[in-house]
Amino acid sequence: MKKITEWQKLKLMPIRKKTELAYMYFIPKPHKKGTPLRPILNTIHAATKQISQFLDKSIRPLFDRFVRQTMFVDGADLLDRLQKYIQKGYFNASTLFITFDITN
Repeated sequence: MKKITEWQKLKLMPIRKKTELAYMYFIPKPHKKGTPLRPILNTIHAATKQISQFLDKSIRPLFDRFVRQTMFVDGADLLDRLQKYIQKGYFNASTLFITFDITN
């Protein structure tokens, strides 16, 4: 079993002088009925930033290998993948595009 080295442990510790409390704010979704709000949690200077970066670097290769091809990361990723779809000749008159929302 691999252990975290002392150097890694120090890199995972929050930097006290730079640490701030995370805060939440909301962005309205005006295109939805009743204008619901999308919660955003700002953790840029949160105490968990270092460990989050460590975990991202550790887990990212697995994510990219097993999950990446089945999801879109953002709008630019969608456009890039759509362009590749068109270049491969898959786009035709019967192509359907579907969107959906997941609710609790």
